[in-house]
Amino acid sequence: MEYNPYTERFSAKQLWFQKLEDEARDCSQQLTWHSKFNQITEADALAAGKREAGRIRSRLEGLKQERTSESAREENLSQNAKIGLDPRRWFSMERIQYAQQRDLARGRLAELDKAIAEHEAEAATVLKACLQRQAQLDKHRALDSLELKAKLNALELSLEQLRPELANLLADKQKVDALLSAPMLEKRELASRLATLETDVKLAERFDQRLSSAGNSYEKAMVHQECSNTFGGEGSPGRVMQNKQKEMLSARRNLEKVEERLKQISRRANRQISTLVIDGNNLCYAGREFIGLKPLYALTYGLAENYRVIVVFDANIRKILRMNDQQVAYGFPREVMVHIVASKQAADETVLETASASDAYVISNDRFRDFTDKAAVYGQRLIRHEIVAGKVLIHELNLAVAFEQEGREHGSQHAI
Repeated sequence: MEYNPYTERFSAKQLWFQKLEDEARDCSQQLTWHSKFNQITEADALAAGKREAGRIRSRLEGLKQERTSESAREENLSQNAKIGLDPRRWFSMERIQYAQQRDLARGRLAELDKAIAEHEAEAATVLKACLQRQAQLDKHRALDSLELKAKLNALELSLEQLRPELANLLADKQKVDALLSAPMLEKRELASRLATLETDVKLAERFDQRLSSAGNSYEKAMVHQECSNTFGGEGSPGRVMQNKQKEMLSARRNLEKVEERLKQISRRANRQISTLVIDGNNLCYAGREFIGLKPLYALTYGLAENYRVIVVFDANIRKILRMNDQQVAYGFPREVMVHIVASKQAADETVLETASASDAYVISNDRFRDFTDKAAVYGQRLIRHEIVAGKVLIHELNLAVAFEQEGREHGSQHAI
């Protein structure tokens, strides 16, 4: 099973990219050929080829006519050179001369046949060259270089746009592959362990069957000894089966956990997130302790490079921090939108409305049970966080950012 959702996307995008590259290469080659093709030279060569073909045809016709005449002469001479029934004719000088002339005619026919074959082969070669030149000339006349250049420019623009997409997909694929690597290895090891345990159980069952059919105590002792040698000192097939089945049960449970972990990584990777709406007040607390804006500063710096980030605060944040709106927003990255709701108004509904788009998620530990009709809630687009030992952990985004214990400086970012 393929758990990485980027594998298929990357392969499809790569195939499309290669297709466009092939088309662009073909356009470029055609343009190069078109620019180097000398139409005048090729037309002159075609005309010369046609003239040569005419000369060959003329010679060929002459040879064929000569052969027809020589063939008739040879046939007449053959008739006159026949021995016949009269013995006096057999050795007559007249018949012998006819036979000699017949043989000469046959030799000439052979020479003519050879010459005709050579001329026909030469005519075929010249004709082929003429047809090829004509085809090249027709292709050159039919090819619209301006249209081809426009197509090449469009293809190069598409390729230029696709390159960063392909690079981003590859980077995303490699990130998810890295996350999947350890659980995939564990899955393979557990599957291999299960296969070994199943083999051991079958072997122990055979020992148990032999033990049941043993005819005396000696045969039973031999089975116990063989079982002990096979299973590291355990001579009871029944106990071996019991122990191995327990191990199999544990391995299956672990395998189910690993597979669920892989599916969870796949689900998280498959999400398309463009916007993150942060429940500002929620991120100001570590447990019940109010720790201020420092975690938020660090987190938004960690997120702003990859997402559109919006932070929404309750109105009471002004009173808690003793700051006005500008002072609250001061420590955040410039690209992050900071919004404080109107007086006496809770931020929950504003947070959820801001995250109404299908690619918008909410970062908050609040489950918003009073707002189950909101898209972010019933669409399960709520992401939990943890604040532990000076770090904000968001496992679903594979993110951990450290925040300074003093001041408003943002912390470093690394994947978890």
